Amino acid sequence: MLEGNGGDSMTMAGRRISGPSRSAISSLQAILLTVFFVAVAYLLGDGLTYPLEVLAAAVSLVGILVYYRRSHVPVAFLGAAMINWLGITVAFIYTSFSGVPIEDLLSRPGFTASNIRLAFWYGLLGLTTYLIALQISIPKNGFPRVDSALVGRYDANKLALTYVGFSIITSVAFAWSRYTIPGLAQPLFALAHLKWAILSILVYVLVVQRTSKWLLFLIVFGEVGLGLVSYFSEFKEVLILTPLMYFAVLRRVTRRMIMVLVFAGAVLFSFGSFWSAVKGDYRVFLSGGARAQIVVVDETAALRQLAKLASEMDWEDFERGGRALLARIFSIEYLSATIRNIPANRDHFYGELLGESFAHVLQPRFLFPDKPVIDESLKTQRLTGIAVSGSRTGTQIGSGLLSEGYADFGVAGVVVYGLIFGFLHGQIFRLLCYLVSNPLWVVGLSYSFFFLVQGFSMSAIKLIGNSVMFLAVFMLFSVFALPHLNSILLKQRR
Repeated sequence: MLEGNGGDSMTMAGRRISGPSRSAISSLQAILLTVFFVAVAYLLGDGLTYPLEVLAAAVSLVGILVYYRRSHVPVAFLGAAMINWLGITVAFIYTSFSGVPIEDLLSRPGFTASNIRLAFWYGLLGLTTYLIALQISIPKNGFPRVDSALVGRYDANKLALTYVGFSIITSVAFAWSRYTIPGLAQPLFALAHLKWAILSILVYVLVVQRTSKWLLFLIVFGEVGLGLVSYFSEFKEVLILTPLMYFAVLRRVTRRMIMVLVFAGAVLFSFGSFWSAVKGDYRVFLSGGARAQIVVVDETAALRQLAKLASEMDWEDFERGGRALLARIFSIEYLSATIRNIPANRDHFYGELLGESFAHVLQPRFLFPDKPVIDESLKTQRLTGIAVSGSRTGTQIGSGLLSEGYADFGVAGVVVYGLIFGFLHGQIFRLLCYLVSNPLWVVGLSYSFFFLVQGFSMSAIKLIGNSVMFLAVFMLFSVFALPHLNSILLKQRR
């Protein structure tokens, strides 16, 4: 589906080529898909432990697809909505098919099924209100059409080299700033996400020009390889965004492509299960046994250790890794804990958390030197009443956006937070669409924005801070750097 005005088509060689995007899912198809999903769940699951939740998961999934069909959001935002949906529903879908108690997927004991079920419904409510606010806020006429003439002007080799160079420079600068000038870390973090805009344009060029697709595979394997030898293993985004980018450029979705996507999903889940099973021992090896997020071994030793761990795996380890991956995806665990803790053990905050979040962002540290340092773990303990790892272990654990919304105002807070952040992100992207006249870069920047739109697992204070910083960096990039960078990436005229 070639993203453009409404995302339905693309002009090529003077004729219109229809895409499968928004017209591909009719209301009847949505109903049939929902019925089919639930029927299969009953047949294969031998009865459902949570029938209403499975039905709601199916309806909401089709609802998101219909929402995309009828709205004007980019494919990147659809992908973000699907990830948020998966974080809310995955545990209930898994337990219905496997028979494993849902409590077994949670990292801490003591959670009751009733609180988890309530968190599920609150999660879907928050996602719905967020998408409604996002739909209202972003441009009503969609994106300018991306045509083949525009895509044909870009040089694939230049794009690939620019992506690699930009990734290396921003990664090194970010790592340097964390230990020398911490104040630069956040803007450099935002700047680094602009590489996804470059990669998106590269995918457009490779697909439309039908040339050098090996460049894309080389980049993906390079990102995964580098991620495997680093402590944080930051290869998740490239594995999620690249299929989205490719899907967005397709003229039509065939049965073969659906089979390829299903196979790719199975491969990604298998890889994720393997990684979830070995990453604990692997990170201990990388850090030399120290309780710190550091790497003290070289790349060759790291890869050898990874290969050794892989060779020692058995089916039980793989199954354990799969459950760990699902638990990692499941994003409403702390919302469930917050529901259990508030108001049973303490009263709601009645806007205090939201006020603190905006005040922290609006008070620059150079004017307010006494501004407290963000301690996500401490806030999580306040909201949930459970102890979590903190700064002493070099980590921060947030409870998530919806947990804070519930802690502030109860179920009304879930709605309020969804509306506020949906409106905020919609307005930010609306402004970027106004500043950038090149439709290819507008689509590209939507992938750079992906990190924020799927940010339900972030706290409000981080989501607001990152949103403001992303806006500032993207505006500066669009006004001062984009015209020059764009001219460099174009083919030389002969």
